[in-house]
Amino acid sequence: MSKNKQIILVFSLILIDQLTKIIAVNLLNNSIVIFEDFFQFQLAINLGSAWSILSGRIIIIISLVALYYLSKLTYEFIDQKYTLIGLNLMIAGTIGNLIDRIFRGGVIDFLDFQIFNYDYPIFNLADTFLVIGLLLIIIDYIVDEIKNKKKKE
Repeated sequence: MSKNKQIILVFSLILIDQLTKIIAVNLLNNSIVIFEDFFQFQLAINLGSAWSILSGRIIIIISLVALYYLSKLTYEFIDQKYTLIGLNLMIAGTIGNLIDRIFRGGVIDFLDFQIFNYDYPIFNLADTFLVIGLLLIIIDYIVDEIKNKKKKE
């Protein structure tokens, strides 16, 4: 994936994330139930990181450090397609939530799932990008290890 395609992917994902958050802030005065006891839109402001762990300026500093290292890794994994896509998803997710922390004072969350009677913490698209990105990296690593093991046999 060329550097230009990576930049387009990251900025497109950030734009989608920010647009959904703007819509959520402007339209969600009350929760909107989509599937009873499973999924609803509900506005929440998260002042910390995942599950409100940490908060304040420290999470902004951690995000900036993470962005630095994630962007450096994109050069090291240029040949591993899914790892590269995963890293770019993680960059977009980190930037999307960082924008919220800097300009809104907290992260805008609005996706609320209840799965098997567990009310999962409310999240947003940037969080989804982070999780999917990490999963792609893990899957790519496992597939690569399997290929290397087969080559040795």
